[in-house]
Amino acid sequence: MTSISRVGTFRGTVLDNGLAESSGGYPQLNLNLQAAEYYDSQEKQWVDWSGQDEQISAYLTLFGKDVKKALLNAKQIQKVFG
Repeated sequence: MTSISRVGTFRGTVLDNGLAESSGGYPQLNLNLQAAEYYDSQEKQWVDWSGQDEQISAYLTLFGKDVKKALLNAKQIQKVFG
């Protein structure tokens, strides 16, 4: 397993997840992700990336000071996971 080797848009699988508190004291979703596909913007298509065995960790703060208003991260997570 190696870290993702380039900047870009990826699709993949959640390997592990958990809830934590950010350094600022806000709720945070922690994800470990396995890259499966890479979007080639020049060819405008998804490319199989599973053979690269690349992973990344994401630390997504869900709410800030105004706990009634979800941050963009929270809205995106709801869209992806339902």
